[in-house]
Formats: sequence, C-alpha cells, structure tokens
Amino acid sequence: MGLDITAYKNLKRVNNPERDEDGDLVNWESLVDIDQESLDYTEQHFKGRTQGLKAGVYSYESEYGFRAGGYGYYNRFRDKLEQIASNSQLFELIMFSDCDGFIGSVVSKKLAKDFQDLEQDAKEKLGQSDFELYLDFKKAFELASDNGCVSFH
Repeated sequence: MGLDITAYKNLKRVNNPERDEDGDLVNWESLVDIDQESLDYTEQHFKGRTQGLKAGVYSYESEYGFRAGGYGYYNRFRDKLEQIASNSQLFELIMFSDCDGFIGSVVSKKLAKDFQDLEQDAKEKLGQSDFELYLDFKKAFELASDNGCVSFH
C-alpha cells in the first residue's frame, strides 16, 4: 500500500458521460471522475484545498502520475518538507491527507510557486530520492495550475 498521485491539466467537463450497466465510466482511461463525496471529505478536513473544482466527469489535456511511496515514507518526506519551508510555504501539502483527496487549481498555483521558490534549498538539503519526489510534486502542481487538479489516491 502507498500513495499515488495524478495531476491533470486543463479539465473540460463531459456532459452525459457513457457508463456501463454497473455505473462505471466506459472510457475511464481518458477521463477523471471527481465525485462530490471526495470533495466534501477534502473540504471538511482540509478547508479550501478544492478551490476551482466542482464534482463531475472531466476530460483533460494531459496528466502526470507518480508513486509517492508507502505511507511511512511519505509522512517522513512531509516532515522534511516542513524543515525547509518557511511561513506558509507548502502548508497546503504538508497538512493534507496522506491517502485520498483532491487539490484544485487555485491551491496548485500557490504550491507550484512554493516548490519553485524552495527548489534550491530542497536540492541542497534533501537526499536524492526525496529530491526526485520533490520534483515530481513540483511538476504535478505546475501542471494542475492550468485549470486542473491533483488527485491523491
């Protein structure tokens, strides 16, 4: 078990997406289903993170996915991020779910800037595998900044 991340760029709402007899999306490989229950959970526990998102099925221009590691590794990684961040930098990621939820385009823009601003410190202070994960998150938030989102699953 572990945390997977997928970032989506330029979401476009799909009206009346095709579903099979079980209610599953037929073309799920090229669509993202943002359900209201996940948005409600995220907002209840991590207020404001879903800004820019509404429940629905969306197509997207591009995606970027990666594995953030097992839950223990990921939580240690967030501790390391906290040590290099100052003020409110990376707060929305550090204080976010380690297993499920969405971060919308508004917060993604803020986090993309934080990752850009801290990149040199991260390069100097993080080990190689942590820095590679840092760059994965940086790329994900940059992509999602363009009318997209980041999905934690």
